[in-house]
Amino acid sequence: MNESKVKNIPWLRMLLDGAVIVASIILALAFDALWEVSFTEYSGYQQEQAVLVNLEAEFSEGIEILDNFAESRAGRVAAAEELLAATQNPNAALPDDIAADLALVFVNYRTLNIPNGALNTYLSSGNPELISNIELRQLLASWPSLIDDNAEEEGAEIQLIRDELRPYLMQRIALGPILGAHPRGSYGEFADTELDVETVRQLLLDPKFKNLVTMRLAYIRFTQREITALSTSAQQILDLLEQETT
Repeated sequence: MNESKVKNIPWLRMLLDGAVIVASIILALAFDALWEVSFTEYSGYQQEQAVLVNLEAEFSEGIEILDNFAESRAGRVAAAEELLAATQNPNAALPDDIAADLALVFVNYRTLNIPNGALNTYLSSGNPELISNIELRQLLASWPSLIDDNAEEEGAEIQLIRDELRPYLMQRIALGPILGAHPRGSYGEFADTELDVETVRQLLLDPKFKNLVTMRLAYIRFTQREITALSTSAQQILDLLEQETT
């Protein structure tokens, strides 16, 4: 190629065209990378929101159960306190609901059962960072230990009922009127409906009766403490969940 032909080659135009091509490629790659990042972030957000919504529904239900359970515990405290008050003056007129008090303190118990499917799914996912709120993550991680603490107190209370309270009452008085008087009607009706007042008075005079009622009251208060801790934590969790889903 001679010198004149070399001079006629549009070097500048070729350089500009090449630069445009390179810039287009770089821009396309950058756009693809940006799209991938945005899509990943959006997918992560959608996944987090799905988890949060499920947890919110679960803890909303859990708080209702805890409120109901706390009310039930308060009723048992009142029953135990009424029995203890009756031991102070066993010859006075018996409380009208003393049969129900005996059922609540000596026979019946409830165990806490809170739904935990959504929480277990999240905690077992191996990806705690799926929830971006650090405080919420910490509260959710500590929730199972609160449930375990309550279960431990419940277990001790149930053992007291099965080993001490029920056998004591069964050996001393007919259970039909007592079971039939349960406030929730848990045990149905029985043919034997008349409570033996004199036998009840003998129970009130028995130091062991008073001690057993006192022990049950102590255990009820232990579980009340655990229920309060659960309710406080559950409300904190629900408040954060509502913030994250709105």
